[in-house]
Amino acid sequence: IEDKYWSLSLDERDIDIPTMLGYGWPKQVFMSAFGNYAYVSLPGSQLYYKVLAALLSALCLYLIYTAIRFGNNTQRLLLLGAGALFGALVAITIYKSWTVDYQPQGRYYFAMIPVLGTLLAWMRSSVNPLILTTIVTAMMSLGIYSFITIALLEITKYTL
Repeated sequence: IEDKYWSLSLDERDIDIPTMLGYGWPKQVFMSAFGNYAYVSLPGSQLYYKVLAALLSALCLYLIYTAIRFGNNTQRLLLLGAGALFGALVAITIYKSWTVDYQPQGRYYFAMIPVLGTLLAWMRSSVNPLILTTIVTAMMSLGIYSFITIALLEITKYTL
């Protein structure tokens, strides 16, 4: 069974977490969270993921900057809490991949959507709606682009 299922119980096989992460775990999680189709066998283009990562980074940096510069203590505390929840979720999924089964799946991070929504609702008085709308619209447009060009147009070629 060890040869057939290499991904089970990596901790018991003396594979440490840095080695596991070196298998491409962070990249695979990110790609599967943002458009990797056909059971993660049909990814988008690398440019798509790079632009999406840049937009997501811009959103996070903008929220941090806004909370520090214009936010009140409640908003700063909520941002810190959201960051802590995200960090805990990353730690839990890394631990699960290491001790149970190496499955770098981005779907585990969908639980952060309500947390982000709550954070944005609490920060609405401090954020610039134009900046926020621009970043979110660009991310949504990229998602629609990926869904149309990869999921709808390419998956039939892949599965036939």
